[in-house]
Amino acid sequence: MNLVLIKILAIGLALAQVMTRSDSVRTEFDPIKDQAEIVGLLHDGCAHVRKEFDIEAIKLDDLIATAMDDPDALRGQIAAARSWA
Repeated sequence: MNLVLIKILAIGLALAQVMTRSDSVRTEFDPIKDQAEIVGLLHDGCAHVRKEFDIEAIKLDDLIATAMDDPDALRGQIAAARSWA
């Protein structure tokens, strides 16, 4: 999987935890055992954002495509993106 996509999903997972279950934030997940929990967290986080910002639907494919098409992000020109690596 592309490193940029992994970072985007990790940020989404962290934000979902903070927004929906701030009392039990985890920093490590088992990719197999915790898969259902991760899916639930991402689902709950998306629902929370849609509710708070009154968004009808988030087009995740368009969001990912925009991030992948950004030449500065792919070259590592964004300081915040470099710190994730």
